[in-house]
Amino acid sequence: MKRAFTLIEIVVMVAILGLIMTMLSGSLGISFKLKNSTETNEKLTSKANFVFNELKKNILEAKPETIVCSGGNQLRYTATNGKEIVLSCDIVGSQIASRSATTGEVFYLLDKEVSPNNCSNFVTCHLRTGSSVVESVDVVLDLRTVVGAEGVGSSGRFYQTISPRL
Repeated sequence: MKRAFTLIEIVVMVAILGLIMTMLSGSLGISFKLKNSTETNEKLTSKANFVFNELKKNILEAKPETIVCSGGNQLRYTATNGKEIVLSCDIVGSQIASRSATTGEVFYLLDKEVSPNNCSNFVTCHLRTGSSVVESVDVVLDLRTVVGAEGVGSSGRFYQTISPRL
């Protein structure tokens, strides 16, 4: 006599397999979302570090007595080579840029995947005590990702103090 599975045994087995598949799909979904979130945060941090390095190069080239912070979103100075440079954060244009005031050449520091979230306190100048010479510049990058994996966006606020060569 052949032994076969009963209908109840088959139903119980299908229910158990359904439960296991549900748990696995939930775990995989969470894993993929965490992976995407980590990648967008890494992209944001990497872009902030790039912008800080470029701004630092610019500020180190500045003559400290010519540095002027204006409106919290712009820094203007004369470089050691005599060119006037403007560093600015533009929320409307979604860009942080370095622009030569003499030639008009613009170097954009952000790509299409990252944009400024807020430019209100982009730069703050600190003067040397009893002088009009800028001793240090606080730079705040409030950035957000524009393009990311579906359902994953990221934003971050990065801060650094940069001092010109005195």
